[in-house]
Order: sequence, then structure tokens, then C-alpha cells
Amino acid sequence: ETLTDAESHNSSETHDQSATIAWLDLLSSSNAGEKVRQNARELTGEYCYLHEGAQQYHAKKHLECVQEELKEFAKKPEALKDRRQLLEFQDLVKEHNNLQKAVEKTSEESPVTELEMLAPGFLELQEVAQIRRVLASDELKEENRFNDWVRELNQMSPMQFVQTTTVLSVEAGKEKMDSNLHRFIQSLSLDLEWPSVRERLEHLMGCSGPEVPEVDQTGWKRQMGQDFHLLGYDPGCSAPEIYPNRKEPNKFKRIQMEERAQWKAAKRRLTFPDVKTFRDSFKLITRHVFNRLFFGDGNAVYSASFCVTPAVQLLSENTSDYELTLVLKSLVDMGHFSYGFVTPVGRAVLELAFSRANLIRWTHAIKDFLYVFVLVFMGHTLRESSLTNGVECPVWALYLFVMLALLVALNFISKLLTEIFIFVRSAAGCGSCSCRKGILTGIIAAVSKHATTWNVLTVAAELFSIWVSVKFIWKGHWDLDNIQDSIEHSFKFFKEYPATMSSLVLIRWTILSTSFLQVEQVGRNMVPVVIAVCQPASLFFLFFLGFMISAAFHAYYVFPIEENVGDKAHWLDNHVFNTFLKVFRLTVLGDFDLAELEGLDDTVTAQLTKLNRTSSEISGSVDVDSSDWTDQYHRAVRYQFLILSMVITVVVMNVYIGLLGELYQQAEKRSRQLYNHYRATCAYRHMCERLALCFLPNKLGICCGESSGKTDSGLYWFIYNKKLLTDDEDGDSDSKSD
Repeated sequence: ETLTDAESHNSSETHDQSATIAWLDLLSSSNAGEKVRQNARELTGEYCYLHEGAQQYHAKKHLECVQEELKEFAKKPEALKDRRQLLEFQDLVKEHNNLQKAVEKTSEESPVTELEMLAPGFLELQEVAQIRRVLASDELKEENRFNDWVRELNQMSPMQFVQTTTVLSVEAGKEKMDSNLHRFIQSLSLDLEWPSVRERLEHLMGCSGPEVPEVDQTGWKRQMGQDFHLLGYDPGCSAPEIYPNRKEPNKFKRIQMEERAQWKAAKRRLTFPDVKTFRDSFKLITRHVFNRLFFGDGNAVYSASFCVTPAVQLLSENTSDYELTLVLKSLVDMGHFSYGFVTPVGRAVLELAFSRANLIRWTHAIKDFLYVFVLVFMGHTLRESSLTNGVECPVWALYLFVMLALLVALNFISKLLTEIFIFVRSAAGCGSCSCRKGILTGIIAAVSKHATTWNVLTVAAELFSIWVSVKFIWKGHWDLDNIQDSIEHSFKFFKEYPATMSSLVLIRWTILSTSFLQVEQVGRNMVPVVIAVCQPASLFFLFFLGFMISAAFHAYYVFPIEENVGDKAHWLDNHVFNTFLKVFRLTVLGDFDLAELEGLDDTVTAQLTKLNRTSSEISGSVDVDSSDWTDQYHRAVRYQFLILSMVITVVVMNVYIGLLGELYQQAEKRSRQLYNHYRATCAYRHMCERLALCFLPNKLGICCGESSGKTDSGLYWFIYNKKLLTDDEDGDSDSKSD
């Protein structure tokens, strides 16, 4: 009774949490933060306990389904003479034995069995009997634990999910399989087998229309684009509704009209269409080729896995963009090597955000392509104008450049303000601080949440693009030397500073290249490369390498070599920079010339020998005159060359190559998680821009985080290819990202 009261108290206390978030407490190791973290650990334990009961209940129901099929064979034993029937019977027997062992193992590990083994030494028999009676009561049976699991997760709000994942993300070891963070995410969904759920899915598809195609009996489904799909919403939220009694098949809850469209689409994924015409065959082949090109999978069918999740408030249409953006950000902040996006719920949140921000994503792709396209014309004109006078850039290209530059600036400003807004809005008004303090808390949380290497580089690239566009427009319309006030005059900015155009071209091509990483065929192979280079171990090694190169440059710079000093030596002039390039070529590239390091030029000695009237021979040598050597540093330069080439060029550079190879090997094992994590970072930026577009009078309430107020109950069904959802080496490697 005490345990039951405590569980109900923790549950009610958790669900009564306010919609505001004390970010500084969640992200710190303060006393208040540890209290919240301890509550999150207890909530995780409760969810895992209920999830374990749901798994046990499903295993028993799956075993019953297999037993029913074996009974059908027992009624017709003559059918086993057929070879195919015999093979199917053998597979069923193996599956039955495996399920039976799993159920028996679960019973052996139950608290009742463990108590009977350990109790005789320190408990009375009467006390053991009372505890055993409570543990064996109907309230703690697997079926009721399944129902409690559904009911508890139906009540979990997006803000509660954000707080729990955020506070558990600061724990050490969060990227391991047994971490509290992974256990919490894993407890939100339940994997199901096709034989035990076929009747329920057939009913849900039957409610969506009068015609229900024949559903195959094996669980093999056809590949349709991505490897993860939402089948639909199921209003049933109790164990008897998910696993109906075969004697009472009509005890199903009807689905509403708005959910029928999803289940109509589910028919196409759960059934095989009839191919009657050449047009139907052409469609199927075209889809197969499309999947192979863009999704990295040339398979036509796969063995489907199914799962359900009661966390409907995270995935419902009633979830506002503000809440969905915070949920997505909390999953992103779990880390590159976490297990957030190789679990059904995390992947479902990602796909929901991608679908809502689909228009903005395509707008960005078109904008980046057009930006590079117009730079091609402008760059060609800049090159030709330096060779031939009178060559002008097309006016349409200049106007298009200005429009794209303004769009880039608008996207950057809206995204930056929205990222700050969502954290300020979620922190303002929290119980322990005033509104002003809540705003400051939100700003600090926003800065700390977005202070990553990738974000810093992205912001720097966008700021440079904006700065160039401002200078370009200023040159054409507000320059004091411009009396024409025309856009053609703006192009003189690039003529005066061609290096600016070159840098802009390089940056915009890089941004366009990163956009292609969202294509699965490209991203799943290239994102691990980027992550390996950006790992802390790699960055700090490069930082240390920079120190060693600086030391080598300083040691070489002190030699009084005439071409390295010049008439007016300054640390920014060409002499100093050229001196640094010599050292850089030697240490990093292994490219050197001993005579060049001493500041000497090669001397060409040639002799012309006339062989006959019509031919001659030139012989000689190219070498440094030994008389030009100086005793001050001739041998010192060579000794220094030996040391630097051995230590930096050979040892340090090869060690870094080995380190980078190891980091890539670790990242490649988690390629699907890393690829989906990158997609999530892009979807988060697009959702922020979508929120900025919602700042219209008729949508202001949604953007401020106010959802429709409707609380959903029930389950969401998913179908996916388990081999493509998870990584092959999940849990086998500990990354060095810490």
C-alpha cells in the first residue's frame, strides 16, 4: 500500500508541473536541479516498470497467437505432408519454444520468485505470504500494467517531456544503452509482432472505408520511400482493445472521421497492389528506382516491424509548433551519439517536424541553388571585365542577387529571434522567478543551448553573406561617389574587392553542399565524416598542432634571412606571410626546398658544345653556389629541417590521420543516428522560421505556445524497417565525444 501510494503521488506531482521551464536549474548541478533530476529518475523507473509489464503482456499474447496457429495444424495433421506446410509448422514450433522460454525466464526473474529465494533468512513466512499476495494481486498484473502504461503516457505533456530529457541529458554516460536518458526514451514505445496485431490493424483499416484489400499473413511489406511511417491514430487505449478476444471480435472502438485518411494511406503500406496494366508496373518500377537513388535502399520489400506509443501529445495534430520545436530541440541536445533518433518516438517527432516544415525546407534549397547560380554569372562577368573593358553584369542577375541577399538576411534574423523567443517564452513566469528574471534565464539558456561549433560556423557564414550584401547595396545607392544611383554601380564593389566575391562564392557553395546532406544517400555516408572531424579529440589535436606550427614558425623566423626580412618588416606584410607559408608547406604538406629555406636561388651553369654543322648539345647543372652559404645559419637550418620534418610532418601528422580514422570508424557505426540528428538540426532551424511566419494576428496564440487544449488518448501505430531504423553496432562502442 505504501509503494502504491508513493507511485500515485509521484505521478500526480509530475503531471501537475507547469508549462514553464526553469532552464538554469535543469542545466546546472544545483540543489534545485538535482531535485528535478531525481524526480526524472524516479519517473523513468516508473515508466520502465510499466513498460516491462506491457512487454510481458505482449509476449504472452504473442505466445497465445502462435499456440492458436499450432492448434489449427493439430486439427488437420494430414496437411503436414505438404512440404511447405511442414516447414511453416517447424518455424512455428521454434518460435513457440523461444517465446515460451522468454515467458518462463520473465516469471523466474519476477519479484515473487526472487523473494521466495531470498526471504527465508530474514523474513517470517507470514510476512512473505502477505507480500506475495500483494505482488500477485490483479492491480499488478501485466494487463493492468499495460493499461497504466498507456494512461500515464497519454497524460505526458510536451513540456514534461522537454524537462525530463533536458535534465537527464546532463548526466554522465548519457550515450550508453543503460543510461537513464535512453531508458526513458525506450519506455515510450512498445515493439509488436505482426501475427499478434494483424486483427487490430485490419479492423482499423476496415473502419476507413468499405473495401479492405487482402492483407498478407507473413509480415513482409513493400518498401515505400523512407524506412519509417506513421500508420495512424488508434483510439483504443486498453489491453483488450489492442489484443481482442477471438470469441468477441466486435469489441472495437470506432475511429473518428478525421483519422480515416491516415488508415486509408496505411492500406497502401500494409497490402500489395494488383498490377493490371503497364502503367501500374511503370509506377512501381519508378518508385523502386527513386528509393534506390534517394533513400539508399534498392529493396522492394522488407520484413516490417510494428510499434505503438501512447505519447500522443508529442505527435498529435493538436501539438502546437512551439511545443513541437521545443521537443525537437530537447532531442537534438541529447547529443550526436545518443539514441534519440533510432527509437520510434524520437524518429516520429523528427518526421512530424519535417512534414510541417517541408515548404520552408524546399524554399531554402531553391534559395541556395539560385544564390550559387547568380554568383556564376557575376563571377564570370567579374573575370571578363578585368580582361576586356565594357563587359557589364546582366541587370537581372544583380536584382536577383539583391533579392536573395535580403531573403538570407530575413531568414537569419527571424531564426535568431525565434530561437531566443522560444526559450524566453518557456522560462518567463516560472514559479521561482519574476518575469524579468525569467526573460534573462531564457536568454542565457538560449545562448548555452546553441553554442556549438557547427552553429558558430553557420552564423559566421551567414553574417559574412549579409555583410557583403550590405556593402553591395551601399555602393550602389548610398555611396557618396555615386551620382547615378543605379544597381550597375553596385557591381563596382566586387571589381574593387574581388577577394570578397571569391570568399562569398566559397561560402555559398559550402552552404549548398551541406543542404545535400539531408538526402539520405549522401548524408548517411558523409555526416559521419563531418562529425569525426568536429569531435573534441580532433579539434583539440588540431589546436595543439597549431601551437607546434607556431613554434616552428617562430624558430625559423629569427634567422636573419634577407628575403624573409625585407626592407620594412611587419607582421602583416608579405615577407612575414611568405615566411609562414614556407614553414606550413614543410610541416603540414611535406613540401620543401632547402635552398628556399635559406633564402638562396639556384644557379644554372650551362655549356654549349657544337657536335656538327646542324646540331649542338647543352650540358650543365642547376645547383646552389656553395659560396652563398653563410656560417651563421646554414647548418642550423638543416638541423631544424630534420627535427621539424621528423616530429611534425611524419609523427604528428600521421598520428592525427590515425586518430581521425578511429573517430570516423566510431561515427560510421552510428551513421543512422548521426544522419537523423543532422536532419533534426535542420528541421529545428526550419521550425523556428515557421514560427516566425506565424506572427500574424490570427496565429499569434499558437506561436505563443498555446495548443488547442484538447488532450488526446489512445495510441499511435508505426511501421518501420528495424534494420534501417537502428544502427548495427548500437551500444558496442563508446564514443570519444565526452
